[in-house]
Amino acid sequence: RVNPKDFKYPSEEGVEFRSHLDGSRHFLSPEKVMEIENALGSDIMMCFDECAPYPSTYEYTKQSLTSLIDEGVKVGMVQLGNETNGGKMAGEYVWNSTLKLMKAGSKAVREVCPDALVAVHFTNPEKNENMLNYASRISTLDYDVFGTSYYPWWHGTLDNLSEILSTIAKKYNKYTMVMETSYAFTTED
Repeated sequence: RVNPKDFKYPSEEGVEFRSHLDGSRHFLSPEKVMEIENALGSDIMMCFDECAPYPSTYEYTKQSLTSLIDEGVKVGMVQLGNETNGGKMAGEYVWNSTLKLMKAGSKAVREVCPDALVAVHFTNPEKNENMLNYASRISTLDYDVFGTSYYPWWHGTLDNLSEILSTIAKKYNKYTMVMETSYAFTTED
């Protein structure tokens, strides 16, 4: 649990965290995160996560991506929002407004990083009809990857997950992937 008085907002240099285990402080810069990711042997590294301000505009997204490219970063994929169920994204709660933000973000990605994949991210894959509804609502969006969170305790079986993602992949001709997950380290409680 994060105590709001201990929270440090990210800066250009990085962000400081306080361990929930022992209270020690840890500063993570993008460079330090890359060192850790390399030491872990990561295939996909996600250390440049930027939460755009509200309202996130086409220009802001374009500027952010251009800054990354200018620094030599290879942008392989850009995710438009996080768990955007029900059209909730960047302070918007209506599908048409959320879709407008997504389209602005997608346009900027295509212009600045034409080889990068554009991804969307929803959750609750156990609710098949909802997932199909989300995919239908964004059918006019230019994107490549339909993603979902998947936590086995809450989101049902792997068979159901595979079935719903396969259905969306075939119906909309999109890649699908699990964007966020966790598994137990042991079988003990």
